[in-house]
Amino acid sequence: MTIRERLNRNKRRQICYYAAAILVLFAGLFLGPLLGAFGPFAPLAGLALAFVGLVYVDMSSAFRCSRCGKSLGRLVMQKNTNLFVINEQMRYCPFCGVDFDSEETLKRTAKEDDPLD
Repeated sequence: MTIRERLNRNKRRQICYYAAAILVLFAGLFLGPLLGAFGPFAPLAGLALAFVGLVYVDMSSAFRCSRCGKSLGRLVMQKNTNLFVINEQMRYCPFCGVDFDSEETLKRTAKEDDPLD
């Protein structure tokens, strides 16, 4: 799997999370008063709003360069002609210069090398 493929997969997942959370938020905020039963929908709207916030925070960890580990969240989520993939003009990591179309190599950490853990 290339780095671009992983970033595209993560971006599709994030967009779906956002869409689901926003739909539930609107359902809780607008359907409740329209149906005259806001009570059961209020917690749903609050949970959806919290979920939108969590998805935004998760964006910083979902989009990291596999070589240097720096966050690519804002770069990857920029407006694009296709909502579900990263911009084709982005070819390299701005921090370490790795080509996004190269095969991904797992970044090993000291914790993974520890045989006692």
